[in-house]
Amino acid sequence: MFLLHKAKFLNTCFYGCLVLLCLLGTQQAAANTPDAYKGRSFWLGYLQSEMGKDKFELSLHVTSSVNATITVKLAGVSADSRGEKDWVQTFQVNAGGVTDIIIPEEYTFKSKEGKSTNKGLYIEADADVMIVAKNSSGASSDATVVIPIKSLGSEYYIMHYAAVKRGYPSQYLVMATEDSTVVELRNTDKNSDKQPTNQTYTIKLNKGEYHIVQSEKDLTGSYIKEVNGKKLAVFGGNTCAYVPRYCQSCDHLFEQLLPVQNWGHQFATVPFDTREKYVVRIMAKENNTWVDVDGERKEITKAGKFIELELKEPVYITSSHNIMVCQYTIGSRCDNQRGDPSYVVLKPLLGYSGETILPTMKTEHINRYYVTVLFKMNDIDKLTVNGKSVVGNYKLLPYTSQYGYAHIELTESNNNIECDCNYNFLSYGFGWYESYAY
Repeated sequence: MFLLHKAKFLNTCFYGCLVLLCLLGTQQAAANTPDAYKGRSFWLGYLQSEMGKDKFELSLHVTSSVNATITVKLAGVSADSRGEKDWVQTFQVNAGGVTDIIIPEEYTFKSKEGKSTNKGLYIEADADVMIVAKNSSGASSDATVVIPIKSLGSEYYIMHYAAVKRGYPSQYLVMATEDSTVVELRNTDKNSDKQPTNQTYTIKLNKGEYHIVQSEKDLTGSYIKEVNGKKLAVFGGNTCAYVPRYCQSCDHLFEQLLPVQNWGHQFATVPFDTREKYVVRIMAKENNTWVDVDGERKEITKAGKFIELELKEPVYITSSHNIMVCQYTIGSRCDNQRGDPSYVVLKPLLGYSGETILPTMKTEHINRYYVTVLFKMNDIDKLTVNGKSVVGNYKLLPYTSQYGYAHIELTESNNNIECDCNYNFLSYGFGWYESYAY
């Protein structure tokens, strides 16, 4: 009898654990599904860009494959001369189109306001949309895809770039999506919070509030965690950065960062069209992570540490544990071409599917627009950009013939990718001394 009960108990445990593992696997997969970057609710905060005499230009560029209505709410910004607390506006998004929204300049974070503010921007839609946010000041811009709340997490590492000089700090922003949010921070270098390096401290935020940390060093590798598992929106960047550091062409960096559960172990990087080379940073989530770059093995010994590569050709990257990969455009003084630094947190292979509508963002200087599409060669006949096949206009990744890529120059409007398959893309714009990428 004892043996029979024991067998039943072990059998129950086995199937219970199996179900639990399946559920965890489903949650993990859901974080990286191809629709993870389209959604119906979003939180956003803008970083400080280059401080100069030029006006700040903050904008949202919203797309959808179906007609949608969106509401944008800016906490702490007056709606009108009566001094109401919030700025609330409703906009229509036409199927297949782009709705451009200008955000009031007073929403811009300025260092004199202090480290924390309630200027959280909330966007809600009645259908799935994709949002690109742009931050611009004079000839200094960058953009990011805004991650919907459903794909956020509670644990992050920071990736941006080294500060240029005094007055042009590296920075990151942590935003709460719920009230009574308790966040642990651990910075890798001297910081505006005046907290010791590599020591954990705690801040408290309510929904829509955010906290900015700045440094005259490089805060890459700084660690963020919400102690109760509540979701955070985290953005990294620089007021103005040289990439690489010896190339003295400065531009704003701005990117929403992926939570650690959305990292991956398989990536590919492809050069930006018209540029001579590009920079890649690869960060480890676990100690003793090996990374293969086109078969050449490298090791990252500690979680939160990274390697930096300057590349001219596409590379295929795999790893023993999940990693974060960021790709940077270089300064124009390095190759005498249009464009200055910008950066993108790359999605693991492959992060998008179906139709993706691509906003282009013209500025006084940016007037050339491109997309680079990465895809499996088995799907090449299914993929189109602006209705045209990429067959005859692609190259294979040098290390693996399983993947191909194509560079396509875009028009100022009405650009899209369509495929009944999964793919990745980089969309970017170049002008003399200015660029954006997402």
